[in-house]
Amino acid sequence: MFAGYANAGIRNAVAGIDNVVLGPLAHSIPFYVVVIVLAAATGLYSTVMQDRLKDTDLLERHQTRIDDLKSRREAAKERGDDDALERLEAEQMEAMGDQWSVMKAQFKLMVWIMLVTIPAFLWMCWKVRGGHIAAGSANVVLPLVGRVGWQDAVFGPIPVRVVWYFPVRSPPGSSVRRISASTPPGPPARTRSPRTLPERRELPLQTSPRGLFGNH
Repeated sequence: MFAGYANAGIRNAVAGIDNVVLGPLAHSIPFYVVVIVLAAATGLYSTVMQDRLKDTDLLERHQTRIDDLKSRREAAKERGDDDALERLEAEQMEAMGDQWSVMKAQFKLMVWIMLVTIPAFLWMCWKVRGGHIAAGSANVVLPLVGRVGWQDAVFGPIPVRVVWYFPVRSPPGSSVRRISASTPPGPPARTRSPRTLPERRELPLQTSPRGLFGNH
């Protein structure tokens, strides 16, 4: 999908599929509002995927191990302990396996995020470059800039759609992080106490002959 930014055929193919869902939205509201909706939706999606797929424990363990190896290596250098340095080099090679696991986890997260964000961006490129924007939505008013067209560039070579998209993309993700951080953990599960049976009373034995043998 990265090739869609330079290849019009790929961009048109991906945008044609996206337009099935986004086309009715673009016909009902102005294009600048559509960009806001896409930015908020992709930002929220990225944050949710990071919370679900990011292995925080793995990252913390790997970083703790790297910091420990670094401090031990510096201490061994100060002592001039060549044997310790050799052992630390072997441990560093083992830590490379953990680093590979971290890289795979980050790559998996990036792929899941790009599956949504790149098609959304290609659809916006298709709308702007292909002239598929309605005449009433061809311009937008940017703060400190004024009225500009969607095909214009501001702040150097940055397209207007990028300037409009990315500032809106961050607040939804930040809000989700704040909510998840401020939500207290749920109460611990209540465990049922084992059911106690009533104490069984034993009747006293009758030891008198009258009680044992009855009346004669």
